Amino acid sequence: MRKIAKYITVALLFVGIAVQAQTQANIVKQGDYTVTGNEPPLIATQSITLKPNSWIKSGSNFSAVIAPNAYLPINLSNSENYVFTRVYQEAMTSASSISNNSDVIDNITYFDGLGRPKQQIGMRASPDLQDIVTHIKYDKYGRLDKEYLPYVSSETVGSYKEVNVGYDINRYYQNKYPDDFTGMALYEVNANSQSIYEPSPLNRVLERGAPGKDWKADSGSDADHTIKFDRNSNVVNEVIYFKVSFPTENREAPTLTKYGYYSINQLYITTTKDENWTSGNNHTTKEYKDKQGRVVLKRTYNNNIAHDTYYVYDDFGNLTYVIPPKVTLSATDGVSDTELSELCYQYKYDYRNRLIEKKIPGKGWEYIIYNRLNQVVMTQDANMKSNNYWLFTKYDAIGRVAYTGKLTDSRDRKTIQNEVNAYTGALWVERSSALMIGGVKMYYNDGSYPNAQNAEVLTVNYFDDFGFLASEDSFFNNPNVVFGQTIDNRTKSLATGNKVKVLGTVHWVTSATYYDSKGRPIYIATQNSYLNTSDIVETKLDFVGKPIKTRTTHIKGNNTPIVAEDTFTYDHMSRALKQVQNIGGQEETIVESSYDELGQLESKTVGGGLQTVDYKRNIRGWTTQINDPNNLGNDLFVFKLSYGRPAYGATALYNGDISETEWRTASDNILRWNTYQFDALGRLLDANSSNNRYDVSNITYNKNGGILSITRNGWQNSSNYTNLDVLSFTYDNGNKQIAVNDIGNKTHGFRDGNNSEVDYEYDLNGNRIVDRNKGVSSITYNHLNLPQTIAASTVVEQRSVNGNIQYVYDANANKLQKTVTNNGNTVTTDYSGNYIYENSVLKSITHPEGYIEPENDGTFNFVYQFKDNVENVRLSYSDRDGDGKIDVVRNNLDVDGDGDNNQEILEENNYYPFGGKHQGYNTLIGSTNPALRFKFSNKELVEELALGIYDYGARQYDPFGVTWWGIDPLADQFTEWSPYVYSYNSPILFYDPDGMAPNCCEPELPKFLDNFFGYLERTVGPAINEGGEKLGNFIADFHPGVSALRTVQGVESGEIGAGGVALEIASSLPVTKWLKFGDEALDVASIIAKNGDEAAEATQTVAKNVDEAKSLTDSGGAYGRFDNIKDTKTGKNITEKNHIPTTKSYDLAGFNVSKYIGSAHIMKKADHRAFITTGSSKAAKAFRNLEGKLLGDGKFLEAFDLNAAAIRKQFGNKYDEGLKQAREHYVNEVIPKLSQQAQ
Repeated sequence: MRKIAKYITVALLFVGIAVQAQTQANIVKQGDYTVTGNEPPLIATQSITLKPNSWIKSGSNFSAVIAPNAYLPINLSNSENYVFTRVYQEAMTSASSISNNSDVIDNITYFDGLGRPKQQIGMRASPDLQDIVTHIKYDKYGRLDKEYLPYVSSETVGSYKEVNVGYDINRYYQNKYPDDFTGMALYEVNANSQSIYEPSPLNRVLERGAPGKDWKADSGSDADHTIKFDRNSNVVNEVIYFKVSFPTENREAPTLTKYGYYSINQLYITTTKDENWTSGNNHTTKEYKDKQGRVVLKRTYNNNIAHDTYYVYDDFGNLTYVIPPKVTLSATDGVSDTELSELCYQYKYDYRNRLIEKKIPGKGWEYIIYNRLNQVVMTQDANMKSNNYWLFTKYDAIGRVAYTGKLTDSRDRKTIQNEVNAYTGALWVERSSALMIGGVKMYYNDGSYPNAQNAEVLTVNYFDDFGFLASEDSFFNNPNVVFGQTIDNRTKSLATGNKVKVLGTVHWVTSATYYDSKGRPIYIATQNSYLNTSDIVETKLDFVGKPIKTRTTHIKGNNTPIVAEDTFTYDHMSRALKQVQNIGGQEETIVESSYDELGQLESKTVGGGLQTVDYKRNIRGWTTQINDPNNLGNDLFVFKLSYGRPAYGATALYNGDISETEWRTASDNILRWNTYQFDALGRLLDANSSNNRYDVSNITYNKNGGILSITRNGWQNSSNYTNLDVLSFTYDNGNKQIAVNDIGNKTHGFRDGNNSEVDYEYDLNGNRIVDRNKGVSSITYNHLNLPQTIAASTVVEQRSVNGNIQYVYDANANKLQKTVTNNGNTVTTDYSGNYIYENSVLKSITHPEGYIEPENDGTFNFVYQFKDNVENVRLSYSDRDGDGKIDVVRNNLDVDGDGDNNQEILEENNYYPFGGKHQGYNTLIGSTNPALRFKFSNKELVEELALGIYDYGARQYDPFGVTWWGIDPLADQFTEWSPYVYSYNSPILFYDPDGMAPNCCEPELPKFLDNFFGYLERTVGPAINEGGEKLGNFIADFHPGVSALRTVQGVESGEIGAGGVALEIASSLPVTKWLKFGDEALDVASIIAKNGDEAAEATQTVAKNVDEAKSLTDSGGAYGRFDNIKDTKTGKNITEKNHIPTTKSYDLAGFNVSKYIGSAHIMKKADHRAFITTGSSKAAKAFRNLEGKLLGDGKFLEAFDLNAAAIRKQFGNKYDEGLKQAREHYVNEVIPKLSQQAQ
């Protein structure tokens, strides 16, 4: 026998073998270990060590294997109470089949003797397979006074950890984030969020800190940067009392009446001070609630001047008026008729409390008509009314939108509503043989109101089967198998296809969707007869639905098909690791991602190693660096953000606002920076640049956020950089800009091309139709409020501009074509999803990190882009010579010295805060590809006809005029802001992804890192309960009978109706998604989301209530009931993007943790939502509470019983049996399934 004389660490053989669930991370054999030849192989994931005096018998076989992905066994602490949760990632029949760590995601929560969670563990959740542990500790009153950040533990997987807070948590974070704990001893480190409670049985939080020295709570001082709360009641003459009156006893004709002030102690006041608060009223938000819990006033301050938003409800609890801050109010002055019309939000309801009319400030009245099932069947806005047409929606028997369109009718709302009330025909349409209705062959009849024979049908949706393809060509045939997955023909309740009209033409976009056995879309075929394109998207999904491979086939006319195949890989926690694309046989690694030990994105390598992008964050998860500005190295772009530690004299900010930014690019290697100053409402006041050449100053606003003045420095075709723009803005009686005066340079920056008093004119919907400064004589819009034609004639820098732009859209608001005619020259750009054509020549194909340029020889050139924190494209580059690196030419010199003087940086963009591009430098033009028009917020810059506007999809934005061309489609969700304001006037922190609503660039920490449990318990838990109750009320009150309505076949099989269908869909999804946004979580519901679609509307309601329960409380019925019918652009088709995973999320311990806005932002800006997904056992607890609430209140069950008499008359006994089965199905299957998935 051979003696082991010294330590032997075996770490030589790395193989991917199947092993049983007893693999250890590290194996250590003591000195008495002997190998005789009969021992099983030693298998470990990290190391195998044989200590001295171990023996191996001569001639015996010794096998030691390192298998990094072999399943690490769990060791649960049986002496503790716990709930163990396992989510299988692979199909298997028993736990004994688990072989790899990626097969399951395990989590455990340990409970104390009182049933309170005391430790939560994401098993093997870190990238290196360590446990992520969250320690939970209570004070002597049972309160979570300190909520600790998680840490990683190398102890036995799943076992209960005895936590030493100082060593395990504080030291860990002090080492990880040294800048956030400078000068602090270990015992002073606060790797936790501390809550300070008032000394009363109410246990209300007075102050809440956050991790890090800057946010540490100090109960003895007001100088700490924490969120503080105060509660009180109103005093005399503090809050004006408004009341809704009905002078003529007509519920549909309310009036606003001012009744002096609320009496003392009639309102409950909650005051919230954000982390920038020092003294006085600045940085505070006061909410005044009445005895019914409704917000009647939201008061914020700037320079200690109150900015008041009043909410006025009628006697039935309906929000009827919203009075924004710009309205002048006093003891003697109420709301004038002009202020009511131009500044206030107005809502009217009928005797069923249905919203029938609404008016957004600056926009004419909008009208809604309902059928007897309370489904929206017709809508009309002010532009439609002036042209005598309505939009209509028809539903099938279970409330799904069958088809929509527009029809001519000059009658008013009340007349048509009376006709609908008297209508005794069918309330839904039915599938039929092919019929010509409204200009299209469809497989529905023309049942239900209104008659559509002479209408123009805009969209048609099909469900359940593929009979509608009978009149389509073989392109849509069932492929039977996709990537080895069999197409399943059991498509009952699924959306199988649709037709969307190309507006202003006779053409249609037709699509068909095929599913696997789990009802997941895996094959989507689309034809666009207008663009003459065909697209197929095939997706291979793993067991839990992650896409592991997609193949897109794009054909235009008779061109050769372009086939792109993307392969995705993930780690054991389903974090995206790698995307590889093969297009035309040319393979490229698009992106590879790596994560820190807590699962945060740490770096990504793009273009197969062309550039590595490193991310650095502070302890609150706020991005502080994209690469290192002090060490450019081989990086092409570096970017730094400062908050509470500015370096160039800015005011320190602690609530998430950005005080300074720094950047450097390889094109000139010059460090540049900006400092920012904000007012107490978070609105930008100044942005000073490093050389003062690009300063922005003197920004002032009115109370609604409308900009009143701004001064910019900048390049002016000379050595002068001062006063590029010195602008002052004039408004009408509302929020519309009508004139801009520039006493700076009138030809550069903002072009003040008009000397008359009125620069701008608007249509009845608040869309800009004339811009005399830009020489725009007319702009026409379609029914989606999107520009159809823009005509302009002007002279810019001695260049004549004379022509027009014509746009073509489909009925779902997708831009398909732009045709520009200027001085007789015409250029046509086609937009076919990710493919952009110019004059019928393919120019670019979008990919997640940039775009692809087709070359003349049939190959493809990949272009990659750096973006900053608000999605601005800052630098584009490409390895055009294929040498594996980016050649940089600086001052006409080859930087890397390889003799290649071909610049491979294609462009560089540096922006003013509100979007205009700096001139005088960053002038690289390495390509004229139309894909490079996408710049600020990654939106297309319309430079043609010297317009200089950005197309955001829903609206157009003028960056130098700092305003939108149209009203926000979601304006009544942001009532204290002008509907023309860009991103809350805080463009350093917020951007607008589509022209609908601002989005924050910066996530707070993932759930683990933001003290998940306490925050969830206090915030999300109650919201879930409240949201569930509100959904129940929504179904019961707003959609009576819809949930029970079904076809004869549906009744026989006991299928539940629209609301139930939406909930069944929800129940099949991960809880994390169901608790987020409806249109993200429910792909199927999103497909059919149209105006008034009951299933989608119910689903959106519960989703909004989960995360935005407060919003519905504030805004009442108008918000909830009109949210899904005021905008026809909410419908979404399944496209390739639905199957490509996002890299903008964190995934820790099995929780898909999406970005959300921190509480500081909520307090600072009242309508910034906290989008917090859930998925832990704490969420399970909340969901179990929801379950009890639903069953206890009986709202869902009540919904099934409503309107029973009418349905029984139609179906007789079949209804009773079907209803019984539906109720049993919901109680016995749907609710338990939701609760089970929550766990």
